[in-house]
Formats: sequence, structure tokens, C-alpha cells
Amino acid sequence: MSGSDGARWAQEMADADATDPFVLDPRFRLWLAVRPSVRSGRPPSPRTLDKYTQRIALYLHWVRANIATHPDALRTGGGRDGAVAAYRDHLLVSLRPTTFNVTLSALNAFYVWLELGPVQVPAERFDRVIGRPLTGAEQSRLIAAAQARAAHTPLMRARRARNLALVMVLIYGGLRESEAADLDCDDLVLTGARSIVWAPVPGGELCQVAVPARAHTALAEWNLERAAMVGDLNIRAFFLAWGRKGGVRRLSVSQIEAIVRDLGRAAGLGDGIAPGMLRSTYAQQVIAAETDVARVPRKLRQVKADMPQILTLRACAPAPHPGRAHSREDSNDQLALDF
Repeated sequence: MSGSDGARWAQEMADADATDPFVLDPRFRLWLAVRPSVRSGRPPSPRTLDKYTQRIALYLHWVRANIATHPDALRTGGGRDGAVAAYRDHLLVSLRPTTFNVTLSALNAFYVWLELGPVQVPAERFDRVIGRPLTGAEQSRLIAAAQARAAHTPLMRARRARNLALVMVLIYGGLRESEAADLDCDDLVLTGARSIVWAPVPGGELCQVAVPARAHTALAEWNLERAAMVGDLNIRAFFLAWGRKGGVRRLSVSQIEAIVRDLGRAAGLGDGIAPGMLRSTYAQQVIAAETDVARVPRKLRQVKADMPQILTLRACAPAPHPGRAHSREDSNDQLALDF
């Protein structure tokens, strides 16, 4: 945001009718929507805007209930930090540290908007769990489970095509579940025998992720089903969900997690299958094929080399196929399965 834009937002905030300081001013969302992220260099996605505004609204509700203990929570830096520290203790009674850290990011943006500066409360440390990759047999079973879903009606057929395309783009493209949820039709090129997915990288840029023919077939099939379901509606989202009243909307992260978990159960893989495991499957192949660790972050669209992930995935990498001396850079030996 330029200096003139910041001055304009500050003036509008000063002119606002602050009749209830515990109700989130809708102009905060407008301000946040044009503020580049420190990590990516791009404004936040609509999903992130929704998450941040929801977390801040909950925080303001808590401040209202505890204003006697924290009277300066919205007025001074000391009051800010005391209230956020107490709110952290309140949240950690029942929530995971990662949940508080997301809330802390939202509160940092909120207090910057209030011109009180970032919160001086550290993020919570936690033991990171690296999702294990799926074996070749597990991948086959998961994809077969998506293909085996009933398709007796147009809606059921569309759901089957969507779920198969979703699994394929997670395994073969290495997309995070949030990236799959944010995927727009303009982010894909579905021509020829392969699909190209434009995925975000740190710094606000996009990079091409090529997926093989078997994934292209699934994506192209879903694209046709999607077009038939959407009709003339102007909907940018690639992966869609259907409401009870027939409306369509962007597939959410929680719905993606539920779809993968449900397909994992249907494949006989238990209840623990999550999108992160599908990305780990993709990451394992990238890490195994790349001898230069410095090149891994770019291929996995990370800020820097994640050494715990690299060491963990290399330790459990499958043995190379004895009949293959080499492979193309865009191929994936473990995933070279016929379906």
C-alpha cells in the first residue's frame, strides 16, 4: 500500500463513527484486502480474509466480556499485549497452538490497522508433524476409490469427477489444500495431453506445475462436468461444492479435508488420510530426484529448504525401480501407475 493510500485509510478510520469499539469495522476487511502479505507479496485470498475477520470478531467479543480486566486492550500497546497474552491462555485451554498462531497473525494485522503496531506476544512453539507419504499401492487404492463412486445422476457424476480431479491435483501437482481451494479456472491450462497448473510461490509470483496425462484426463473430465453444472453463471472457482438449495460455491479447505478423509476410508486406508499426506507424496519424489538441496524449495514452492522434511522423506523413500536408470524431470516414478 502506498503512503497516500495509508493516509487515506487513517483519515477514514479517524472519521469513523466508533459507537461500538467491540464490533469489527467493515473497513478493516477492505484495508486488509489490498495489503500485501509479508510472506507472499500478494494481498490475502478471500478465504484468508474470512478467517482473519472471523478470528478478530471472536477476539473483540472476548475483550468486551473482559474489559474490566483489560480496559486498554484497544487503546495502548501495553493494553494490547496484556489482552492478547490473556486471550492466548484462554484459547490454549482447548485449541491447538497452530490455531492460536493463525489468530495471532490476524491480530497483528488488526492492531497495525489500529495504529498500535504489531502484537509483542510470541507465537506458540509446537512439535511439527510431517505427514507421511503414501506408498504406490495406497495411491492406487485412493484413486480407485474415487473412480468407484456411484454416478447414477448428473450431480453424482459431477461429484465423482470433482473428487477424482482433486485427488489427482493434490498427488501429482503437490498443491496444498488451501491452494486447491483457491484455484480458479484461469489458473489451469487444459490443452494437449498434459495440464499446466499455475501455483503460487513465495514473493507473490506464480510457477507452472505440469501434471501427467492421467491427471490431465481427470482434470479435463471435471472441467466438462463443471461447465455443464455451472452453465452461464460467472464463477471463477475451479473446484465447486453444491448447496442444499442447488447453489454452487467454492470448495472450502475443510470440505477438501473431508473428501480426502472419506476417500481414504473407502479405500481401506483408515481415518488418518489427509491432504498433507498427498503433498508429502509429491514432495518425496521431488526430494529424491533432486541432488541439489538449494533447488528443492523452488520446486516445492517454499521459502527455504525444509531440512526436517527433506531428511524425513528421504529416509522413507522407496527403493528405485531396478529397470530405470533415469527419469525425466517432470516424471514421477513412484506415481507411474496405470488406472
